[in-house]
Amino acid sequence: MFQSSGKMAVRLTCFSKFGFGRHQLKQIHIIKSFSTYASPFLNQIMHSKNKTLCFSTAVNKARLCSQSVGDEVLAAENILDITHDDFSHLSEEELKKLQVIEMEVVMGQQSGKQVPRKVKNEMWLSLLSRETKSQRHKFLRYLFLTEMRKANDSRKKAERHAHREQLRQAQHRDTKPSPVDDDGNVKYGLNFNTIFLYVRESTMLQNDNWRLMHAMLYGPVVVVDMSYDALMTDAEHANTAWQLKDVHGHNKSAKSPFHLHFCHASPSSATFRGLTKNIFGLEDKVLVSVSDKSYLDIYPKEKLVYLTPNASDYLEKMDDDDIYIIGAMVDKRNPQPVSMAKAKREGLRMAKLPIDRYIRWGFGSKSLTIEQVMHILCVYRETRDWKSTVMQCVPQRKLWKDEGEDDPRDRRRKQELRHLQGRYSYGGETPERRKSYGKQNFRVDGLFSREQ
Repeated sequence: MFQSSGKMAVRLTCFSKFGFGRHQLKQIHIIKSFSTYASPFLNQIMHSKNKTLCFSTAVNKARLCSQSVGDEVLAAENILDITHDDFSHLSEEELKKLQVIEMEVVMGQQSGKQVPRKVKNEMWLSLLSRETKSQRHKFLRYLFLTEMRKANDSRKKAERHAHREQLRQAQHRDTKPSPVDDDGNVKYGLNFNTIFLYVRESTMLQNDNWRLMHAMLYGPVVVVDMSYDALMTDAEHANTAWQLKDVHGHNKSAKSPFHLHFCHASPSSATFRGLTKNIFGLEDKVLVSVSDKSYLDIYPKEKLVYLTPNASDYLEKMDDDDIYIIGAMVDKRNPQPVSMAKAKREGLRMAKLPIDRYIRWGFGSKSLTIEQVMHILCVYRETRDWKSTVMQCVPQRKLWKDEGEDDPRDRRRKQELRHLQGRYSYGGETPERRKSYGKQNFRVDGLFSREQ
């Protein structure tokens, strides 16, 4: 406690008189690990008008003072500052709930649970959106594992760098180094002989940018619809942003790229914020178009074609005058024809890729990711052959490889049937033993069912 139990009771009585509720009194009890350092700030709390904000500020200062004790309480970057602009839109009730969540994180860190050591403002807001405590614990565990993975990657990178430095220092000056590196690639330098011209990465980047610039002026347009944030979770937002990064990568490396246009890209969108982290300089340095407007306000409606897997018509051939729309949505939990419903509501043409005509699906899902759809469009624009494009771009694990074998789904059914046969057959057992199982099972056309 502060100094003694009697003085603590007096302190709490004073706090209750000055407008503090049970929640904030409970916080004072919990932060006993650094409560000694909170004494200089108590008078400031009592005479403050906004007691909630002042209380949080005083506790944060006490935590900063307590870092010198040595018990790894919290790092300065973990402190929740509810006076930040990121929390200005929250109500008083939400601020109180956020303080409760903060104490859950603090207690988890002090008790050695799987809680991250660094919690950013957007992570606090994500924790606030979780209603139950178990959901917050799962999200904190996810953040903890991500933090540990990044720390391990940084450690391994430093170890590899130190190992390379040791090898470089151990190498004798008079010995001629090998013209080939460990991966078998030709090394360029003063002492190496090669007939190939060295092409720098900056030169290749300039070539890619030239093709993208030409596509922005004269090439066909592909629109990425980023208006599905309300239908996705935080994990799906991150997955969508990562796939959109690969969409830009496929378009950038294509011989005949498209003019890529991100529509409904609101700065407050979680997917767009993740995309700006994955693609550096998205709004000012990367040769793509970004707009928070709808594609209906930018392009003529008669040229728009929405690509959705639920459409009835196939995309027989691509017209460079048409503008194709791809929905930026990951729906792993409950796939619904949301894109088709939106296209119907807006009165747009719809089409789906003719994948079913050229391949036979194996065991697994028929759905394709966003970057796979973009890869198919880029390759088809170069080859103009759907069969070779589909065989090249669709993952091989989803294809039925051998025409002479049975359908993988039929093989799965046969395996389940054999499993049921071994589970419900009573061969080699006496009738008395069978009666002990209760209701008898009987065979019907090779299948097994229970008596009613």
